Amino acid sequence: MDSSTGDNWVTMKGEFLGILVCNHFCKPAQGLFSPVVAPKAQHDDGSLDLILVHGSGRLRLFCFFVAYQFCWHLLLPFVEYVKVKQVNVRPVGSTHSGCGVDGELLQAEGQPEWQCSLLPVQGRLLGRHPRT
Repeated sequence: MDSSTGDNWVTMKGEFLGILVCNHFCKPAQGLFSPVVAPKAQHDDGSLDLILVHGSGRLRLFCFFVAYQFCWHLLLPFVEYVKVKQVNVRPVGSTHSGCGVDGELLQAEGQPEWQCSLLPVQGRLLGRHPRT
């Protein structure tokens, strides 16, 4: 996985239980006390919020989901939170051939990587003018 901060690319290799990319602070519809995936995200800051859940296994996944319900997921030692401009994800080895995007499963179909970047002008429709 590569994450861009400016013109510099940082490559992070390893086993990830989850890779979450968010572009805004969003509360689910369950109510005021519902958890937020990316509490530091701003829709107009020109960056994406990358949350990496390192490792694997059902127990770690369970711990992450329980901590998420109480908004403690960013305090876990195996969770990393990074602001980036762009993300490329390259699955390797025996990984699945799909990627979940906003509740939909996208099949890889021979695609070697997924790329996610922010289009700041597109966000002007939803909020304030992007910061310069």
